[in-house]
Amino acid sequence: MTRLTSFGGLNGPEWMPDGDGILFTSGNRLFHLTTSGEREQMPGTAMTIASVSSDGELILTGQWSAEGSFDVRARKLDALDDIPVLTSRFNEGFATLSPDDRFIAYASDETGRDEVYVQPFPGPGEKLKLSIDGGTEPAWSGDGREIFYRDGSKLMSVPFSEAAAGRLTPATRSCCSTGRSPVVVWPGETETTTFLPTASLS
Repeated sequence: MTRLTSFGGLNGPEWMPDGDGILFTSGNRLFHLTTSGEREQMPGTAMTIASVSSDGELILTGQWSAEGSFDVRARKLDALDDIPVLTSRFNEGFATLSPDDRFIAYASDETGRDEVYVQPFPGPGEKLKLSIDGGTEPAWSGDGREIFYRDGSKLMSVPFSEAAAGRLTPATRSCCSTGRSPVVVWPGETETTTFLPTASLS
């Protein structure tokens, strides 16, 4: 294990797709840190790094809006300005791009509790609600044909197929395991490992 930073207050990190570095935020500042320890502050601001595109050029960030809701925005890694992706009076978070960057899965509390949704990225297209009894922290399988998420103490799985016009068709949800840890899927793999749970959006 190697320590890469010497200061606290960090959010993230997210690996770069080529494995040669991570992105993280500290005090609304965005940093790129290589595995050799070279650190570069990137343009713009962000509270959290939500996801990185497969080519490493686009990032999804999480930020509080002026109205007090948590939103998801996108921008090129080296750009100063971002564009809204998920912005409403509700809280949207835990956003993650599919391996081919064509869909985005996320959690929203628009029903009064956290639920998991998926929709085309950047859009337009139909938004599908994947969870039934609550859900958070979605994670894509390596082949992009399954989404895992945490429902309380249960780890859920939703396989799906892609129909015409890029529409996803979910299959039957199933419980993979129980426990208070969410799933993390390593890129290119279907095997999973678990980490400690994080806080609810609401």
